[in-house]
Amino acid sequence: MDNHPTSAHTTDPVLPNTSISALKRRIAALEEENVNHLSNLIACLITAANSIHSWTREGRAIRRLVNLIDPVTDLIVEYDWHLELAGGNNNLELVESTAE
Repeated sequence: MDNHPTSAHTTDPVLPNTSISALKRRIAALEEENVNHLSNLIACLITAANSIHSWTREGRAIRRLVNLIDPVTDLIVEYDWHLELAGGNNNLELVESTAE
């Protein structure tokens, strides 16, 4: 006697053709559902990545080596003050730093 299970692809009296067709339809439906879930996951990840708050998105990135003791708000105020003195981003490099 052969103890190996028979494949569903062979003519099997236990699984009629209607059951095989139903299983194939179920597999196709699950694959489609999987694709939908994957596309929803990707859309959620993109939305989450775009909604991350950062100083760069605020337009106030700190682009220099800074003292880690100073509060960030003081650094932003100083950066804004330098921008005001320079008259814009293009002339910012012309203003000397007040670093000690």
